Amino acid sequence: MSKVNHEEERIQQAHARARALARRQGVGPIHNMDDLPRDPAPEEDSVDEFLAWIAAIRRQDKDRSSLE
Repeated sequence: MSKVNHEEERIQQAHARARALARRQGVGPIHNMDDLPRDPAPEEDSVDEFLAWIAAIRRQDKDRSSLE
């Protein structure tokens, strides 16, 4: 299997896991932005803290996927 095909398969598997998790949690697509909360983040969280958190989660996911 080529490296590209392996990467595509890994992405498809990740999407399938995300869809399965969403189904188990009863989460569906957002059809109207007005259905979302107006202020989703607490004021004490800065944008920089949020971005650092996202980067850390992505590193963990990347580390985990390299073990598969």
